[in-house]
Amino acid sequence: MDRRVFKEGIRALETDGRIKTTMCSIPTTTGRWIQQQVIWLPDTAQTEIDNYISKLSDTTSASLQWVPKRAPRRQVEEQAFTEAKVAGQVSISAKTIVIRRALKDDSPATLRRNALIKQPGVAATLLGYISGRWVRVRRLFEALVETIPTSRSSISHNVFALPLIFEDIPVGTFYQCIFSTSYDEDLDQWLSEPENTKTRLKDVPHNFRPVNGFAGAGTKAKYRTLLNTLCLFGLLSPLRACDAEDADVTVPGPINQYFKVPDAVTQATHFVVHKHAPVYHIAADPAGLLGMLPISTAAERDIYWSVTRDACVERDPKALPPLQSNVAVGLPHTARITSTLEPDTDTLRLMRSGARWRSDIRILEEQRAAIDAQIDWRRGVPKITSDEDIEAFAYENALSITFVRDELVRRARQAQDRATRIAQQEVVTAKALQERRARNQRSLREKLAEMRTTTKREWENRILQACEVAGVTCTSDVINFVTHHTLTLPNRSNLSDAAIQDAVRLSTRVKPAQARVEREVAVAAKRKELQDRQPPKSRKSIIGLADLVPVKGQRRRHEWTPKEDDLLLDVEAIVRARSRGRARGRQAVLQVFPDVGHQTFLHRFKKIIATAGKQQYFERLEQAWYDVWMAHRGMGELIDEDPDSTADFDLKHHVEFLRSHIRKQDLRLGIVARRPEVKIPDLPASHADVVQQEWTHAKVEQPTLYHVNDAGTSDETKLAGFGMVPLKHEPKEMRLGSMDRSRGLLRACLKMVVSTPNEIYDQPTATAFLACYPTQSRMSEVNNLVDERAFVKQNSASATSRYFGYSNTWNTYTDGPMPGEMFSEARAMEEKLETEEMEWRGSNLDVLMIDDTAFEFDYNVVKVKDAPSTQLAILPVPHLGPTLATWPDQYEDVHAEVNHILDLVHTAGPDGLTRAQLDANYPSSTLFAVCASLAADSPPEVFWAGYDTPRLISTQHWDDWTHAVPRKNIRVRPRRWVDIFGEMLKEDWERCLKCAVGYVMARPGVLTVGFSCWLWGIADSQMDLRSRMGIVMDRMEVNEVLQYLEERGNLRRAWIGGGGVIPPIEAMSSAEEGMVGYWPGRTWGMEF
Repeated sequence: MDRRVFKEGIRALETDGRIKTTMCSIPTTTGRWIQQQVIWLPDTAQTEIDNYISKLSDTTSASLQWVPKRAPRRQVEEQAFTEAKVAGQVSISAKTIVIRRALKDDSPATLRRNALIKQPGVAATLLGYISGRWVRVRRLFEALVETIPTSRSSISHNVFALPLIFEDIPVGTFYQCIFSTSYDEDLDQWLSEPENTKTRLKDVPHNFRPVNGFAGAGTKAKYRTLLNTLCLFGLLSPLRACDAEDADVTVPGPINQYFKVPDAVTQATHFVVHKHAPVYHIAADPAGLLGMLPISTAAERDIYWSVTRDACVERDPKALPPLQSNVAVGLPHTARITSTLEPDTDTLRLMRSGARWRSDIRILEEQRAAIDAQIDWRRGVPKITSDEDIEAFAYENALSITFVRDELVRRARQAQDRATRIAQQEVVTAKALQERRARNQRSLREKLAEMRTTTKREWENRILQACEVAGVTCTSDVINFVTHHTLTLPNRSNLSDAAIQDAVRLSTRVKPAQARVEREVAVAAKRKELQDRQPPKSRKSIIGLADLVPVKGQRRRHEWTPKEDDLLLDVEAIVRARSRGRARGRQAVLQVFPDVGHQTFLHRFKKIIATAGKQQYFERLEQAWYDVWMAHRGMGELIDEDPDSTADFDLKHHVEFLRSHIRKQDLRLGIVARRPEVKIPDLPASHADVVQQEWTHAKVEQPTLYHVNDAGTSDETKLAGFGMVPLKHEPKEMRLGSMDRSRGLLRACLKMVVSTPNEIYDQPTATAFLACYPTQSRMSEVNNLVDERAFVKQNSASATSRYFGYSNTWNTYTDGPMPGEMFSEARAMEEKLETEEMEWRGSNLDVLMIDDTAFEFDYNVVKVKDAPSTQLAILPVPHLGPTLATWPDQYEDVHAEVNHILDLVHTAGPDGLTRAQLDANYPSSTLFAVCASLAADSPPEVFWAGYDTPRLISTQHWDDWTHAVPRKNIRVRPRRWVDIFGEMLKEDWERCLKCAVGYVMARPGVLTVGFSCWLWGIADSQMDLRSRMGIVMDRMEVNEVLQYLEERGNLRRAWIGGGGVIPPIEAMSSAEEGMVGYWPGRTWGMEF
């Protein structure tokens, strides 16, 4: 059986109680200790077991007693230690006992302490662990030298066996050199007494020993590293027992012992401590031998360690002291010496690190922040000074009390020094700032004075030249007149000489009138002076005069609304119908428009009927009201005491009666507005004359949103506009190459920079993000975006760290045609319909507050069935590799064509093949079958892209269509809903989705590209989906949005007037887009 089966069998027998086992340490002839498992039957006597274990030692003189398994650690809670079993009395201060009793296990301080102790390194630091590696090596060497004379494991004054470091070194040295991952509160209190740290490891009480003892596997590995370092420095040499003829070291005694140096430290059972040690210049390359130093006494060892540290960090050999070179080299006085030391790379790097030669205590950021919080940095004094507060603070933050005291003093001194430096620096800075400001102001004043003097001199010279040309004597009065006369003119510095000459001539004509004005002013001043000397009039006369003078109010412009325009037409129709055959009076209009004057009313009426179709509508409205009024006047609901009066009647009541008895929708017929009667020329004789003749048309007033919602008026406006379309049309040439790959990528990257939220925006990252584009190209494209009203320059970059942002117009276009609250209200209504059973009935629905009966209808809303669930669609991942949309299945064998197209695509480069090039060489059915075959490959060999037209590109050029993210090993697709860190901006993504949804809802069946766009080769149609969304998104962004909505089921595509296979959105040509429309899908969730 193998080892694993044997161990499992022994474990099973022990579990059943058929055998018993124990582990014991057995010494060997080489001085090492090994673990042995002893197995016996349950009825075996204990004395027999002890005798068997004693016989396992063959050559050792000492009889080892069996060490039974230690009992569980005694629980110590809310009590102080009173005695120790071996080490003597355990001393714990009364203050510490009070603190431990005050801080219960569930107190915040205890919880914080326990949380900190679980952090790496905190437990070892509390137990005295030294962070500097070479300081630990030095401390272990000192402990070995001090322990050898009194240890039973040493066989001479300088040779010791390996068990010495596991039994005889002090426990304080053990925790200083060995990193401990577990923490015991009682052990920490026991080690706080100096006399307890000197206890040998074998004398440490059992309740303070680690679970695996002081010779566990992890401890041995750490000791092996330290002993390797001591051997590397030449302080120790490893030994192992051998025969006399092979011995390198002989230890005399009753029986001589012979040892030799093994090949590796792991094979050693003993070590020899040398009297001299070599010093190598570790900081130099190579690390040459500098000399030898004695290490027998403590003072000599201090000198050795100081020189060794300098040799490791100081590169200049002249800065090192001279060392002995005449020392006899050889075992056992010295180690085997070489001319150079060649440690491994990591050890060499650690030797040259100055931090590894210091014993600084390493603490966590939380502990450092807690200490900083206890310092008054403004005054430079600690906030806690009493011993109780310091001990409580040290306990809560898992720090030693000594370290806290020293650190508080050091930080307080540091705060004082920093406050002094800051105060001195502030004085120097303030003085320098004041001097710089004074110097700048003085320089600015001098420059302004010089510029003013130069400008005045040049201006007077120009006036002098103008006077010479005009034949006028140049005097100071002429100069002052010309200066004041041109003072308010814009760009006076660029004023022409002719203008100055005119001003000079004007001065000669104005001078007599000016003199007359001056005389009149003088006379008025004299008259005022005489009036002031006369006694004042009575107060009564003054008040009466003031009451007779009317105060003229400020004129204000009336803002007309569509509702008031409709009311104005009703009022004018009533007044005109009532005034037929007699003088027309509009005094009754003040009942409806009390703040509108007569001329304002007429001016607004003329402007309204000038709109296409309004004149005919008003004539029909007036006649309809006249018929109703003649049938109902003075009787029933239409009370009219004086039907012949044009002013004395209730106009408001007549308006209400008109709207309740006349259906205005029937009066709004689709009649094209007639142009003013002009002489119409004869028709051309041939079509050539039609092309050569210049055609003009009258401008139609731009319709408002009110007109669009008004069905009748909208029809009239559209018919009128259609009648005004010019017959001659010059097709413009479409510039497909105007948006190439580099420009499209740059524009997308600029939008990514602007779209990044202010909370996460980082200027260095943005600079690195755009570093691959030349500065001139970036600024040119930014100017283009500003001209297109996408970007707007901000007044200050302090809030956003960017000088450009999205304009309000651009944000309005991004929100789409639908109100922003429509989606949330629709979602709320959908949830309401899902939870409630309801049926609505109503009438007299007033749409957009229009009082026309044309929009009054009965309605009935009933929830018939549950809406279909929203389909799952994968959100676009910015850093995802190339993908292809799924094509409909094709059953044509196009294997040869696929290979041929792949060869062409691979050789076409990063710009690939356009859809037009593919259509010119392959029939539609063959091309669709090839694309379907390519889309089925995984991973794909090609992908569709293009900012101007669909392009089929090889995946080898994927990096040419993506952008690298700084400090991340990823490339992203440049989109406006991705930030500069390559993360998705969900809010911007949802805005783009709602924009597309809004256009389709507002105009179901909207084309992807306008009919005139692909038919005539121009991009002037504003009624198609791509043109509308192209204002705020590029072509590839529009493709992703529409593809996602179609996969999700929110949109549905179909051919206009026919069927067949519809290619994916990313691969559709302009002709196909002009014949494909969009409708709302069957799945219409309002949450994206």
